[in-house]
Amino acid sequence: MKYFTLNSDTFIWIKKSQVLLYGSNNGNHLLLDLSDGVRSLCEKLIDVSNLYCVSFDDTDEDIVSFINESVSRNLGAVSEESGDNIAIPPLLKVQHDINRVDQDEEDMYFLRYLSSLTIYLGGDCKPNNYHTQIDYPFPSKQTIPLKSVVDFVLENNRNTLSKIKFILPVFDAEQITTLLTDLHDVCHKIEVVIRYTEVLKNRELLTNVAAQIEQVIIICEPDDDVEILEGNFMYNLITRSEMDYEKWLAIVDSKICKYDIVPIYDDNRTFFEKNIQITPDEILASQPSKRMIYIHQTINLFNWGKLYVYPDGSVYSKCGGERIGYITEPLNVLVGRELRANHSWRRTRNFKMCRDCILQFLCPSPALFEYESSDVAMLACKRKCSPTG
Repeated sequence: MKYFTLNSDTFIWIKKSQVLLYGSNNGNHLLLDLSDGVRSLCEKLIDVSNLYCVSFDDTDEDIVSFINESVSRNLGAVSEESGDNIAIPPLLKVQHDINRVDQDEEDMYFLRYLSSLTIYLGGDCKPNNYHTQIDYPFPSKQTIPLKSVVDFVLENNRNTLSKIKFILPVFDAEQITTLLTDLHDVCHKIEVVIRYTEVLKNRELLTNVAAQIEQVIIICEPDDDVEILEGNFMYNLITRSEMDYEKWLAIVDSKICKYDIVPIYDDNRTFFEKNIQITPDEILASQPSKRMIYIHQTINLFNWGKLYVYPDGSVYSKCGGERIGYITEPLNVLVGRELRANHSWRRTRNFKMCRDCILQFLCPSPALFEYESSDVAMLACKRKCSPTG
């Protein structure tokens, strides 16, 4: 009797009428439509108790072809004895910390997961909903008292915050100076986000601020007549169309500067379909590692570890999402609450369209702009395409 054993770093998924084998060590893959015999074999391989090793019927042509293809792509091996090549399938570890939060959501241990704090200071600015997709100020009649911000950070800081980001509707030199003076010793990575229209009014002051902090992020919109400034600036270039993209390239190609092209979903589906969506073949070509697949199964890489404070003092794990508390509460409680409720940090590709897709956990985590379409996850990939085997 012969046995077929998958390599320990090979993942196997069955979705509807297809099976996908993916080697996380080499990026090789095999995608096939399932015959009855191959489906039965693959279901046995998925059964953890079989340790990735099953006997097979070498008279079934479909099974033999499937195994030969797998071996030729270094995804598995054939042996004469079952014990020759047994392997431990790649399995996701039990989420011990998620169980732990059910026992005590105020555990200080959870602060280790907090990576950044973004604070919207409040004030007047152009209304839109871009803040649900990117770092962008939104209008608010309320402004959060600076003392509340400082007290919140100082009381909760236990060397856990790697980054604090302030979103400014308007530039206030006195306000920024106060924050930098009071918080610099507890967090050395402080960023300020401001619109380009405010930069024009406060160029010299902003240059001085930029020299004291990690960086000043300048949000530029397509109708801004942007001039690249010297200094510690990062340019976030909002892009809604190919015309916008070409404009930005013409500007940054002539200057040495740090910049990021930032696509915004704003009823511009055609632009996203043509330029932002990725194809299944591109997903496979990216060759995600075993570690990255585990991440895709467990957390949202874009959202993980981030908290947002609104001008009224409310705290969110995702802008535009569900409130998890207020800055009057300890950070460890807020983090524990998000871990329990999972409004954002552990939102993986669990949309219906993604659950039915053979590439579910090879695909990147859901980006914020994907939630802006009524056809959730439409923006992520060209679902009408099929990856090649």
